[in-house]
Amino acid sequence: EILSGLVGSEMCIRDSGDIEEVIGTAEAGPTALVIDLENSDLDVIVPLERFQNTNGVLTVNMTPEELAALPAYDD
Repeated sequence: EILSGLVGSEMCIRDSGDIEEVIGTAEAGPTALVIDLENSDLDVIVPLERFQNTNGVLTVNMTPEELAALPAYDD
């Protein structure tokens, strides 16, 4: 699972930004993460399938432009 071993810790995405929130339902579980993009005031919704967890480090294989084009999250 993508979030295995990361819940409850300070989470960030290498070179992308900080994880602000986990989105999902009780039935389906987590489906996306809200990322506070570095060098931006934008929070975006990134589907979990875009992430990889390698030895406890989350990465997302998307360019800054692709991340900025994702749906914005307004809490």
